[in-house]
Amino acid sequence: MATNSGRMAWKRKENGGSFVKLAMALVSVAMLNLCVCYTSSITLTEMLDNPTGWLFIANYPAGRDLNADFEYGQEWISQPSKTAAIDFSSGESTTPEFGQAFSEKSYADECVAGVADGDVTVDGRPLLWKLRNEIDETNDLKYFISGVEYYSGLGLTEYSFLGMGPANDSPDESVRQGLNSQGLAVGWNVLDSSGWQLLNHQALGYYSTVNQVREFLNEMTNLSTHNNFIDVDGEAVLWESQTGLDQHWEYNTRAPARNNQWIDGDNADGDGNYATGTDVSLSGWVVRANAPGHFNNDGTDDLWITDRYNVGRDVIGSLIYNNGNGTALSAKHLAVSFFRRDGLAIDNTVSNMIVQGVLPYEDPRLSTMWVLLGHTETGIFVPVWLHGVESGGTNQVPQYLNKGDDGKCVYTPAKGMHNEGYNEANVQARTLPFEEHLFDVVNYTLLPDWRNRDWPDDGVVNIVGEEMRRVQDQMDADAYWLLKYLYDNGSSSNYAPRVSIDSVSYNGMEVTISVTTYDADGDDLTYLYNYGDGQINSNETHNYAREGHYLVSCTVTDEHGISQTDWIFITVEESEYFNKTVPANEATGQSTSPVLSWGTSSGATSYQYCYDTSNDNACSNWTSNGTNTSKILSGLSTGTTYYWHVRAINSEGTIYSNGNSTAFWRFTTAVAPPAAFNKSAPGNGVTGQSTSLTLNWSSSSGAAYYEYCYDTSNDNACSNWASNGTNTSKVLSGLSAGTTYYWHIRAVNAGGTTYSNSSGTAFWSFTIAVAPPAAFNKSAPSNGVTGQSPNPTLRWGSSSGAVSYEYCYDTSNDDACSNWTSNGTNTSKVLIGLSAGTTYYWHIRAVNDGGTTYSNGNSAAFWSFTTLINPPADFSKSTPGNSAVDQSTNPVLSWATSFGAVSYEYCYDTSNDDTCSTWTSNGTNATKELNGLSAVTTYYWHVRAVNAGGTTYSNGNDTAFWSFTTLVNPPADFNKSAPGNSAVGQSTSPELSWGTSYGAISYEYCYDTSNDNACSTWTSNGTNTSQVLSGLSTGTTYYWHVRAINSDGPIYSNGSGTAFWRFTTVIAPPAAFNKSAPSNGVTGQSTNPTLRWSSSFGGVSYEYCYDTSNDDACSNWTSNGTDTSQVLSGLSAGTTYYWHVRAVNDGGTTYSNGRGTAFWSFTTLVNSPDDFNFSYFPLIFK
Repeated sequence: MATNSGRMAWKRKENGGSFVKLAMALVSVAMLNLCVCYTSSITLTEMLDNPTGWLFIANYPAGRDLNADFEYGQEWISQPSKTAAIDFSSGESTTPEFGQAFSEKSYADECVAGVADGDVTVDGRPLLWKLRNEIDETNDLKYFISGVEYYSGLGLTEYSFLGMGPANDSPDESVRQGLNSQGLAVGWNVLDSSGWQLLNHQALGYYSTVNQVREFLNEMTNLSTHNNFIDVDGEAVLWESQTGLDQHWEYNTRAPARNNQWIDGDNADGDGNYATGTDVSLSGWVVRANAPGHFNNDGTDDLWITDRYNVGRDVIGSLIYNNGNGTALSAKHLAVSFFRRDGLAIDNTVSNMIVQGVLPYEDPRLSTMWVLLGHTETGIFVPVWLHGVESGGTNQVPQYLNKGDDGKCVYTPAKGMHNEGYNEANVQARTLPFEEHLFDVVNYTLLPDWRNRDWPDDGVVNIVGEEMRRVQDQMDADAYWLLKYLYDNGSSSNYAPRVSIDSVSYNGMEVTISVTTYDADGDDLTYLYNYGDGQINSNETHNYAREGHYLVSCTVTDEHGISQTDWIFITVEESEYFNKTVPANEATGQSTSPVLSWGTSSGATSYQYCYDTSNDNACSNWTSNGTNTSKILSGLSTGTTYYWHVRAINSEGTIYSNGNSTAFWRFTTAVAPPAAFNKSAPGNGVTGQSTSLTLNWSSSSGAAYYEYCYDTSNDNACSNWASNGTNTSKVLSGLSAGTTYYWHIRAVNAGGTTYSNSSGTAFWSFTIAVAPPAAFNKSAPSNGVTGQSPNPTLRWGSSSGAVSYEYCYDTSNDDACSNWTSNGTNTSKVLIGLSAGTTYYWHIRAVNDGGTTYSNGNSAAFWSFTTLINPPADFSKSTPGNSAVDQSTNPVLSWATSFGAVSYEYCYDTSNDDTCSTWTSNGTNATKELNGLSAVTTYYWHVRAVNAGGTTYSNGNDTAFWSFTTLVNPPADFNKSAPGNSAVGQSTSPELSWGTSYGAISYEYCYDTSNDNACSTWTSNGTNTSQVLSGLSTGTTYYWHVRAINSDGPIYSNGSGTAFWRFTTVIAPPAAFNKSAPSNGVTGQSTNPTLRWSSSFGGVSYEYCYDTSNDDACSNWTSNGTDTSQVLSGLSAGTTYYWHVRAVNDGGTTYSNGRGTAFWSFTTLVNSPDDFNFSYFPLIFK
């Protein structure tokens, strides 16, 4: 894990007092790594002379002298106890509980690493692993070609290698861990910035064995680091190096632990304890966290056993020893059990590696590097082979393990889901099975095959390289898009599909791939096969053009674009042997004209086939088929088993299919379907049938049973087929009266189905007899009622089953009627023009095909009603005339007399709606004086005549209202209201408004840009007292006026025809513009930077603002006149500033980059650290 070693990082919180956290640069160690604070000498007294707030010191042992230990800081790190704190302002010391000392997370945490040799691994090959914590989340994988000087002074590299590190580092800083072409792998954990880059580049670029590294270390000084290595000789070691002592401590998996400090196992007493103890023996593995051991200047060991160290040793120990049962280590075990173990992976975990080494006699290019960028809890390990990266001269690492255009690794989802609080259990339910599949494919399918290749052969080596590149690129893409989908759509959004290649069948040069797939989300899947010969398609069967050993893959993709791939090696050879293909052996239900087909036999000049019905592994009637590999047979018997064989012929002899002359296959033909037959009763289309009837049909020869079906849908289809056994009749019951049914019969046996009357759509129909309509009654007019209208409505109840109703009425009381009239399905009838004062007799009957039913249960049950006398005669209104104007407010209404009227009623109101609710009786008088009407008001009035026979409205209609209008006054005075006279800064779509003028019928407004007290474009606004204008010019003065109108003339607002008001529209705000420098997010800036931006058209001046708060706001805006740049000065070093610019004119304010929150940031350079007077001051974060 990289840190800013040997420097202090100061953070001051301004506003509300001085609060400074002193965070020493954190340094790391290898194997099971804890972070150590490291600084130059300074006394506590000197620190107290400059009180800056709180200094927090983690894990300070109780009872120690803080002032003394401040000078000799390395001594008090050996025995952790409580957290201590000193308040520099007061000089008082307190000991709060652990965890209260820090309110912010440390910038670095313990890295965890380890090595194991073949004694404890599943396949005898060494393993190296590194779980790396790093504040820089933009890690990636890089390729370093040989023959280039990456580290100054080392010369051209001899070996190419893969290196992992921060994406934005320059090449000589990028290698934090890696693997070279000679199989040498390194995992690095820094304690001091001096020398580690040299060591890593020297080892990976120039060495092939651990021993070479050992010799180089003996020559190195000024190095504080932990490194773990494995090589092709199977050696697995960890070195701890300490500046000042010029010594290096080696922890070798093949030697006892040094001074009982490093425990390699628990073989002695089996108590399951993997912490420090005396039961130390050779174990084949070392695991470590960044612990600050071997730091004392006298060379003694004060090892701090940390929590992560203990957890790491416990995990590896349990994997290997398992209470004596043992499982042995594998890369898959490490990925699942170690890297995902609680207490190991922490928030800064961003760069993880497992290297599977090789056996001494194996080619080092088979070394496998597993890479997980991002957080292990929400990421996926992906395999990479250096040989695959270099294949074909591409020299490209898999796409999604490299950084993106934004400088960040595109595996960001694996870090983002952890940081942003996704449900990690849900994520792992989707990622861990996917990852385990990758490990299984690599270790059980790919590596075993590659190890058995003829590696000295250049052609084989090239083919393996191409295969490695195919595999790592595909697995990289599959893993990335799964993580990306979960990151974009949520931890429970989708599972990856599962695919397994089950088997491969060969027929000469033709292969068929059989796969099993599963998708937990139920998605439809698409399939893509890569046959390893350049052919990629969706076909599961493929013909190879030439023999060879091929890597075949099948990729299945779900509806969301998420995929998984399985792999298999196949060997394709041309062969004289061949196989039968169809009909499949023991196939049944075959046609009596089947097609026999078989594969191709290399070298065959002809084929012969033979078939018979004897199951005796022999056949006498062999027939030549030329070079054809298929044959159509005909005339076979139904329900019969046939035995068949094929043989290939050439001058050299005969080859039987399926490798044996007795390898006969068999198939059975389908039996013949039942013979034709017909339905017999009920006859097709017959009507008047009983609701319980019998279906009948003739018998069908060969039928095993019959099925019948019936429904009421005339659609030549039926879904509820029911078996009738061998019976040729079926009694139906419970059918509905008056309903048509459609029915069919079919005969069934093992040979098929035969429909009656020779067609599946030959349905017959029958219709059930209809019952007469149900009983019902008349309802109105009631029997014997009088005073009925001459236009009465006859009403009756409904009759179930009625197709129509008929009514009849006359004036004869004789229980008979001759003029029956159909009323359709309506249950009411309006009669028109009956005679006044007359008695009528009426009846109703319901009709359908089943008969006629009379209302009230009897054809003689006539009812009677008597009509009213005649209503009053027609008459008309007289005065005021309709639409009369200038009427008195006390007018006299008058009308003509109506013959037969008993009284008159009048009504008036001001609503023109042809209705009136306040009818008032006027006795027999034909005039009425009204009083107190409103001036300038229109009234609507009507009169009606009434007697016992009804009501007659004047002028022949109840809506024939007449109107009159009382005298009119001119509109009352009123005023304009808005915009205020001489208003400025108005919208280009202002709203004109004014008061109401009593008596106004309408208003007119007018506006122009001429200040001449006149206007020619007067526009009516109806009765509205406001009007929204649009499309006005900016920065322009308009003059406007309003007048009220009625029949007595116009009245101008504000008392005068020349009382124009004016307003001026606002000018346009400044145009859009952008900031230009410093670029957003740039670092390393001067403390006197120049801010620059483009010009804004229309801007009168610019204002800028900056501060150190990342809150999209700023309060100290400063005018810059018309200048488009501003030099800042006196900024603080190592500080991020946020800045913005805005353009201003009378029309408003325009912010740069389109919005008020579009702040940009830049970070100033960090000042060099000050000199100090003491060394090894630790600040320990936990």
